[in-house]
Amino acid sequence: SFTPDHKPLLGETLDCRGFYQGCGFNSSGIMLAGGSGRELANMVVDGTTSVDMFGYDVNRFHPDCTKNSAWILERSHEAYVKNYAMIFIHDENLAARGMRKDALYETLLDRGCVYQQRQGSERPGYFAIHKEGVNTLKDYDWYGSYGVDYNQDYPYRDRLEDDYT
Repeated sequence: SFTPDHKPLLGETLDCRGFYQGCGFNSSGIMLAGGSGRELANMVVDGTTSVDMFGYDVNRFHPDCTKNSAWILERSHEAYVKNYAMIFIHDENLAARGMRKDALYETLLDRGCVYQQRQGSERPGYFAIHKEGVNTLKDYDWYGSYGVDYNQDYPYRDRLEDDYT
């Protein structure tokens, strides 16, 4: 059971009061069981946790994302592919990009904006002046799997890889 961001789902769902979930441990159930179980019990008994568990909140995905099967498939696949990868602070997903854009998306893109995605929305991250194509997103290539060709000459991905050093 892999989640779109490779983190467990813990907490009370918004859809059904009193229904708590502790699932989606992405093959890390035994490693995360003790702390997750304690915090889930704290949620049920006290209504809060003893540590910040926002990153594992069962309600952390925007409804537009959870209703979009392409978003779920692409993101879950990428989470699985990157299971043992080193995750760096500026790491961005390549999967399921461009799903939600605001009215200024194209205007800022033309001026060199490099977007980051949060909650399924593209948001301005920074501006890369004089770096041709670094802000252009391509369709998800499934990392060259399933008969899909791996994206060649992809400055956005190359820029992310530069940040890994």
